[in-house]
Amino acid sequence: ETRNFVSESDSKVMHGHTQGKRLGEVDFCFLLRTFQREYGDLTGTPFNMADASHFALMFDPDYLDYIDRLAADATALYKDDKDFIGYYLDNEIRFRIQGDTTPAINLKEWLVFPTDSSKPRAYRYAKKYAEKFMRDRGVRPLVENVTTELDDAFLLAVSEYYYKTASEAVRRHDPNHLILGTRLHGRPLTLPQVHEAC
Repeated sequence: ETRNFVSESDSKVMHGHTQGKRLGEVDFCFLLRTFQREYGDLTGTPFNMADASHFALMFDPDYLDYIDRLAADATALYKDDKDFIGYYLDNEIRFRIQGDTTPAINLKEWLVFPTDSSKPRAYRYAKKYAEKFMRDRGVRPLVENVTTELDDAFLLAVSEYYYKTASEAVRRHDPNHLILGTRLHGRPLTLPQVHEAC
């Protein structure tokens, strides 16, 4: 489901009107946010935002196919519209935990994700990703071996994966318009890794 971001009145001011036609619209795709919201129905295991970062859900086996279908629906209305500008992938997703300065994409947290069947299966895959991330850098995947440099690099790697997979999903279905990244608000604005990834 998508909705207009630029209202008709705003569009008149920002982009002008031609013979009563609205110009210069953008829209949201809500890819990760929708997957997060519907994760419990899709997998039978609810996801609690208070427990972990929703970015961990990207590593669930169903994520890529799911956002591909979302992107197809989101772009169907606009892909051939010459007056349309482009898409935001998501709105204000939480690169940082609310009320904390700890990145939601946190290497130490991901290394200790619970893997029992009562928890989202995405945790198991996210944990494997974090372990491989450390092994690829010649470091044993233990919490005590996490450094600030590794944690910053991990934030960049996961952010890049998010933007890459979400952008590719939209681009497969609409090669004609801009991809505007995500609307960043609050703490993500202070994270250079997120800016670089976007």
